[in-house]
Amino acid sequence: MFEQVVHDLRMLLREIDGRNPQPSATIFDGRTLQSTVESGARAGYDGHKKCKGSKVYLAVDTLGQLLAVIVTPTNEQERAQVAELAELVQVATGDSVEVAFVDQGFTACNDGTKAGARDAAMFAVAYGAGLRRAEIAKLTLADYNEPVAKITVRKGKRNKTRTIPLPAGTIDALARWIALRGTEPGALFPTIDKKDRIDPNLVNFTAQSVQLAFDKRAEKAKVRKFTPH
Repeated sequence: MFEQVVHDLRMLLREIDGRNPQPSATIFDGRTLQSTVESGARAGYDGHKKCKGSKVYLAVDTLGQLLAVIVTPTNEQERAQVAELAELVQVATGDSVEVAFVDQGFTACNDGTKAGARDAAMFAVAYGAGLRRAEIAKLTLADYNEPVAKITVRKGKRNKTRTIPLPAGTIDALARWIALRGTEPGALFPTIDKKDRIDPNLVNFTAQSVQLAFDKRAEKAKVRKFTPH
C-alpha cells in the first residue's frame, strides 16, 4: 500500500511540473551511514573511508523523487549493486527509464580535460536539479550557493525563480569543475575552445550549445542521445 501511494504521488508531482508521469532518466547515488547498535550484522567495514556502517544506494528521478533503494554493508562492492538497482527502477517505472547517471559524474566526461569536467558538472546539475537546457545555459556562478548546496534558477519555467537543493553527486561534480573554472563572476558553464581553454570573458552557453555537449558525450558513451527537455 505504501509503495503504491509513493508511486501515485510521484506521478502526480511530475505532471504538476509539466513532465511525463513516468521518468526517462534516473540518477544513482550512494551514502555511507555510520554504524549504530541497531545496525547489527548489516554493518560492514569500509577500508577506504575507515568506518563501519551501512551503504544506502538510491535511485531518484530528475525531480529528486525516490524510485528505488538498496541497503548493504559498506564493504560490499558498489558496482555489484547497479544491476539490482536498475532492475528495481524499471519495475517501479514500468520500464520507462532509458538512461541512468551514476554518482560522481559520467565516464564519458572523465577524459582529463576542462571541457570534460565542465560537461560532467553541467549534466549533474541538469539531472540532479531537473533543469531545462535554457535554464542550464543561463546559470552564473552567483546562482550556486555552495555553503547550503542549492542552485537558483532565475526566470525559469513560467518566468518564475526557484531555488533547488542539490544531491551529493552534483555537489562533487561542481566542486571539481569550479576548481578548474575559478571563482570569477560570470557564466557557471562558459564556453571552452578546441585547445581546452576557458573563455576568459566567461560567456554563457546557449541552449543549443548545451544540447550539442549532451550529444557529444552520449555519442562517446555509445548511448542514445538524450535531452533534459
